[in-house]
Amino acid sequence: MITGDDPTIEAARLIGAEWQKMPGANPPDSAEIRYRKRWSSILVARGKQAGDIPVYGSTDWAQLPDSDPRKAAAAIRAAEAWASEGDDLAFRLRREDHERRTVEDAHWEAVNAGRADIVDDYSRRVLAHHNRAAAQQEQAERAQTGHDYQGGPVDWETGRSVKGSTA
Repeated sequence: MITGDDPTIEAARLIGAEWQKMPGANPPDSAEIRYRKRWSSILVARGKQAGDIPVYGSTDWAQLPDSDPRKAAAAIRAAEAWASEGDDLAFRLRREDHERRTVEDAHWEAVNAGRADIVDDYSRRVLAHHNRAAAQQEQAERAQTGHDYQGGPVDWETGRSVKGSTA
């Protein structure tokens, strides 16, 4: 006789024919998950009525007869722990990946910010050195060609500055 305590009937009533769908990426609160949790909780409760439930795979578990509801309850509890771990696995993996990428992005932003400062400093030094070298070269060319007129009186004949004279 099937009673209202039958786990299959109770769980099937919760979800109707939803359990027949192909397994896939169920959201953490799908009808399939509710069915599984309800079914397993009923069977674990039956095992608790018979006494303490041993850890699945332990010596105490192995010594129980196969007909003992505690033996099935231990296996179901272990299976439920495994299944619950997988319920939100995709979400947890996406979250872990996001956290990892956030840390990596912050690292590379810091590295690149430091590099930008280094590049800017290097560019300023190279430009300053280049400007100094260009200025020295220009001054040397003026001295050789005599075209270093800086203003002031100039000797008409030679085109050179007259030193010490005032305009």
